[in-house]
Amino acid sequence: MLVPFDLTTIDSQKSQEILVKRIINIGRSHCTDAGKIRDGAAVLLSKLITRPDVVKSGELDTFLEQVTEQFVEAQNNARAVYIA
Repeated sequence: MLVPFDLTTIDSQKSQEILVKRIINIGRSHCTDAGKIRDGAAVLLSKLITRPDVVKSGELDTFLEQVTEQFVEAQNNARAVYIA
């Protein structure tokens, strides 16, 4: 995610939202795994959602809302130890 230009320039569909959402979905799907996979997914997501073009598009706010909801749901679930 260290591309020095907007992600819209590398997306074939010319829609940053589609590319960013796909990457976020992939990263979030691996956040429930244990070990290095989860660590890698966390780094990927942190690099992606803090990019200026992604913050400007509002994806950071959407991501934080979703993670907050997931965290609140997982607080009382002992099996969801890797979610939060």
